[in-house]
Parts: sequence; structure tokens; C-alpha cells
Amino acid sequence: MKHGWRKSWRCASLLLSAAALLAAQTASRRAHELTLAGLRPGKSTLNDAVHVLPQPPESVEGGALRFTLCSGMSLKIERDERDVIQTITLSRQNMSPACTEKRAEERWRTGRGLKLGDSCTRAIVLYGQPTSSGPSLHDGRELEFLFYAFDWAGPEVPQVLEVLCDPGAQGRVVQITLAFPTL
Repeated sequence: MKHGWRKSWRCASLLLSAAALLAAQTASRRAHELTLAGLRPGKSTLNDAVHVLPQPPESVEGGALRFTLCSGMSLKIERDERDVIQTITLSRQNMSPACTEKRAEERWRTGRGLKLGDSCTRAIVLYGQPTSSGPSLHDGRELEFLFYAFDWAGPEVPQVLEVLCDPGAQGRVVQITLAFPTL
């Protein structure tokens, strides 16, 4: 092998090693989340939700409220006795095309940018390795479950993020739940 080739090979090898190290650091870092769909569990109220969401809510079991969004998406809100939002769940029943309303596509995501239809890998890039993960059965579907506990970030922030991914849809995110203080 010529000297010039060996030098190029060493540089390429060094670059690949650096890229692998950066990917490992990104996956191992921790980041917490504050908002989902522009609302903050533990801070936002039902009145805040009614003003930013496009449809009036419908009541569901346990006093929770569900807002129907575009493209088969829904937002479920659980609140306390003072109407402070405790849990927000954004879900899509099917992987239909994205919303045609541009504003809606921007709103239906976490503060760090995770949205329905993203790959599960994106959740790991954004939040690091989950506290726990594994298979989960939800509404009769086998899904992959990522669970993030944010107790390390202090009691004033949402404490739990759950991400459900559909392995049959190339590991795409089908549900995101953000809760304060816990699920």
C-alpha cells in the first residue's frame, strides 16, 4: 500500500471513530421535556388547552378530555381538581398522511421536536437512552415502549415521558405521553 493511501486510510478511520464516539455520547446524554402540543403538565390549565386547540373537547372515562386533531390524531388531557393539566397524551390511531394545516404540524410535537410519525431512534437521539424499554400491548397492538423518568431534573418539571412505537410501521412513534408528577 502506498504511503498516501495509508495516511488517507488512517484519517478515514479516525473520522469514523470520532463519529461513533459522538453517536455514543448523544445516546448516553439525558434531556428532560417540558411541553407537549404547546402545553406544560403541572403549569398549563384546561383553559389554556381550550384556547390553543382547534376543536371543543369531548369527555372520556375518568373525567379526562379528548380533543380530536387532524389526520386521525387526538390529544387526551387529564387534569386535577383545579383544572391544572397533569397528563397529556398525543396519539394517532393510524399512520394516515400528515396534517395539511401547517400550523398543526408545528404544534403537535414535544418541546424538543419529537412528533408522531418520527422514528423511535429520534426519541433516543433527543432524550438519551430510556429508563426502561420493551414490548408493550396497547389497544390490541404490539408496540415498542420507551419510558423516560425525569426525577433527576427536579420536582418542578414533568416527571415522565412515554413513547410508543409501532414496529410494523418501521418503528414510527404512534403515541407520546408527558405527565406531571407521575403516571
